[in-house]
Amino acid sequence: MGKELRRGVLMTLDGGQVHAGLLYVDNLVDYLLWAAKSPQALGECFNVRDPGEVTWGQFIQDFKRALDGRGWVIDLPFAVADGLAHLSAGVLGRLLPGEPLLHPLLVRLFGRTCGHSIKKIQTASGFVGAVPYPEALKRSVQWFQIEAA
Repeated sequence: MGKELRRGVLMTLDGGQVHAGLLYVDNLVDYLLWAAKSPQALGECFNVRDPGEVTWGQFIQDFKRALDGRGWVIDLPFAVADGLAHLSAGVLGRLLPGEPLLHPLLVRLFGRTCGHSIKKIQTASGFVGAVPYPEALKRSVQWFQIEAA
């Protein structure tokens, strides 16, 4: 995403209004360590993401701004992108080697909510996410800039 936001093209769907379901790795590690030691986690299934209501549109806008990105962000209706993705994966996939230009899985990821309820794990663990979104974004941008250098 960072490379595309710097000088390429990235897509949002339906205005980027769906929940991104972001999870900063340090917060994930906290939940994993809790689950490994907690009798409450035994045999349970939990949704894990950071708290808050960050949409794909907000994340992409924030990440682009933090990178001083010059890339383009285009918005497509979900149905159009989904149709193009299936065409790209189906017909064009037989003609062109490699991954489709627009993968159906990416359309689903960006076009359907990833913000599933985390109430169960928050109640069981008592965690609320040690690294909030603004700090996670800042650290992610710093990491990307080092890796991209």
